[in-house]
Amino acid sequence: MKTKLKTQLKKYHRKEEGLTLLEYAAGAAFVLMISAAAFAVLQTGVTGLFGSISANIDTISTNTAIGN
Repeated sequence: MKTKLKTQLKKYHRKEEGLTLLEYAAGAAFVLMISAAAFAVLQTGVTGLFGSISANIDTISTNTAIGN
């Protein structure tokens, strides 16, 4: 009885279905690094876009005020 239980536990322990905590942590770290890199790359473009929009609004506002 004891050996049968021991055998079953060893058999269950050897199954490698699913991910381990280490694999989840590595995946999360990878996603975090990719996200940080994407934000760093996109930050310049987004800052430039909003700067351009702001300049256009200022130009329209100035031209409208002069026209009145």
